[in-house]
Amino acid sequence: MEMPVKNIALVTIIVLIALMALSSVTFKPKFDSSTMTIIEEPLEKNKELQIKPGEIYIYSLNNTPANITYQVLRGKNCTAIRIVESAENTGTCLYKDGTDNSSSNVTFANPSIIMLKPWMLALHENWRWNTSLYLSVDGSLSYMSSNQYKVIRTESYRGRLAYVVRENASDSMPIYEWIDADKRILLKMMGEGYEVVLAEGLEFEE
Repeated sequence: MEMPVKNIALVTIIVLIALMALSSVTFKPKFDSSTMTIIEEPLEKNKELQIKPGEIYIYSLNNTPANITYQVLRGKNCTAIRIVESAENTGTCLYKDGTDNSSSNVTFANPSIIMLKPWMLALHENWRWNTSLYLSVDGSLSYMSSNQYKVIRTESYRGRLAYVVRENASDSMPIYEWIDADKRILLKMMGEGYEVVLAEGLEFEE
């Protein structure tokens, strides 16, 4: 049975998004006792989670016809994000500080959620933040890579104030992210060979 072209494009988008979110982890070593550990610098947030149940955000990748849609739901003592195109219907539960059950400020247990990250709640004009990735095998840590995050400027993006963040991994090309200063969600992301843009969900000036 052939897969419809739209479904192929959607699968490609989700795979690429997952790869972008995990760009600093190229291979998972074949050790049963090994884990990847991210060590974060202290992070002081200046906003709580701003998304609200009932909101829907649609992102496009490289202007392809297939989109990825995030639906915001009311969870049990949390705010949940569900990817509409996914078979998973329960969504990821986020708390006021933007984290899920993993308590990571870098990403979520579901790396396909790119519309926001917990660190986006800490942004200000002079913001910098660093994280390091280590391989843990039998209790011993081995350095793998590091990520440096920095607000390089603020600017108006389609009529909305945005923080422009450069995410610079030690083992890959920089990623540039435009983060809405009010909602603290992704407006645009550019990396080597790809561009993700918020197509619907906020009011923009055209």
